[in-house]
Amino acid sequence: FYLLMIRGTHMDISILLIVISAICFLVNLFHLIPQPNYMIGYRTKRSLQNPECWNLAQNIFCPLSILITLIVMMIYQNNLFNRSIYTILCLAGYLIAGVITEYILYRKISK
Repeated sequence: FYLLMIRGTHMDISILLIVISAICFLVNLFHLIPQPNYMIGYRTKRSLQNPECWNLAQNIFCPLSILITLIVMMIYQNNLFNRSIYTILCLAGYLIAGVITEYILYRKISK
C-alpha cells in the first residue's frame, strides 16, 4: 500500500478511486466515447456486448463505486478502523460495485 506515495506523503486511495470513477462517469455522461471501447470505462465481456449494455454498465458502476467509496471514507473519518482496513474496504467497494453491475447486466441479457 506504500506504492501510492506523493512526495513523501501517502495518497488517499479513496480519492484516487473517486477521481477515476468520476472521470469515467463524466466521459459517459457527455458521450465523449459513445460506443463500447477498450480504453476507458467499465469493461467486461457483458458490458462490451452492445452499446445498450455499455451505457447501462457505465451508469451503474461509476456512481455506485463513488457512493460506496464515499461511505467507506465517511466511516473511516470516524476512526472506526485503521488505515489498512480502510484501504481494503475501498478496494472491496470497487469489487462489490463490479459484482452488482455484472448481476444487473446478467439479468438484462437473460431476458
